[in-house]
Amino acid sequence: MEKMPEEKNGKFSRKGFWKILKKVSLFLAILIFLVEVSLRLFYHEQLKIRAYPLIYLPSKTFGYIYMPRSEGYLCRPSIEKQVRLNNMGFPGPDFDLIKPPHVFRIAIVGGSIASGIWMQGDSTFSDHLQANFNQNYSGVEVMNFSIDGKFRDITKVVLTHRMVLQYQPDLILLSVSIPFVQSNHQRKVYKDYVIEYGFGESPTPNEQIVDEIESKWSHKALYRISFIYRAYVRWYSHRYNDDQAYWFKAWITKYVSCRFCLQKQYSERDTGLLLQNLSGMLASSNCQLQLLFYQPNQQLEEFCLQNGLRHIFLNIPRNQEFLHEYDGHYNAWAHKEIGMQLYEKLMSSVLSGGDLR
Repeated sequence: MEKMPEEKNGKFSRKGFWKILKKVSLFLAILIFLVEVSLRLFYHEQLKIRAYPLIYLPSKTFGYIYMPRSEGYLCRPSIEKQVRLNNMGFPGPDFDLIKPPHVFRIAIVGGSIASGIWMQGDSTFSDHLQANFNQNYSGVEVMNFSIDGKFRDITKVVLTHRMVLQYQPDLILLSVSIPFVQSNHQRKVYKDYVIEYGFGESPTPNEQIVDEIESKWSHKALYRISFIYRAYVRWYSHRYNDDQAYWFKAWITKYVSCRFCLQKQYSERDTGLLLQNLSGMLASSNCQLQLLFYQPNQQLEEFCLQNGLRHIFLNIPRNQEFLHEYDGHYNAWAHKEIGMQLYEKLMSSVLSGGDLR
């Protein structure tokens, strides 16, 4: 009989513990629910599941190109669209190798901005430029030979004289960085990912990373159903630079980057000589080269003048009005403005003498 109070006290303390545990569990469940709902409401765009367009083919000459007549789905913060490519694997209408008589051909060679892939919308500034000419002239054809990707300035030069020149353009607008930077990487599609790897190297290591990612069923399931887990994965991939962060970033973006690809920075002198040689070669084929820049820059203008390079400077600010909210590329409004400013520049300079064949 003397032990009963102790037993009762023991039972009471156990009951009290379970009551506290239930309350704490309920509080945590409500907190997790509220955080999950908040992330879904206020960060849905930043945390949505992404997709990289599966449109790339490795190339020994150009690093990589687009698959002709391919279509890919792109989904990332502020952008969601179907990417469609023409018969030669470039943005815009189909290309005809034979230039019709009395047609003035303008070829645009650039990167991600000019390609328009990383823009919410389908009408690139090349399309707007063509539309502006169509309103006034029937004999101008704009062809877009742009391929997205950083550090591909030498590739653009090679693309210009090995492929673009075959189409007999009268004017080439070349968008490059000054001085040149060139990376030795290739791209290819593997499963639902785009993988990047160095020239002469095997893509197998990055393919194995994809296989490892795809084998993590619990991770994939949790990522799909939980915005809290998505936020954690995104935070970790931005906060750290270890193997786990690299793995997370590949999973988020569906793009496995090359960790050890080399980049070569050219001097301004070598860049100028390469562009002078390209301009001279094009001139021998009755084609004019113009460097295209989207913003005014005094140093770049001096570089062009010192090297005798024709150039066009536009005035497209990199501000909230012209950029995607969560992406650094120009938006659809900026592309329309580029098309208009470029049309006015061409009409007042290159084509002011009536050189519309």
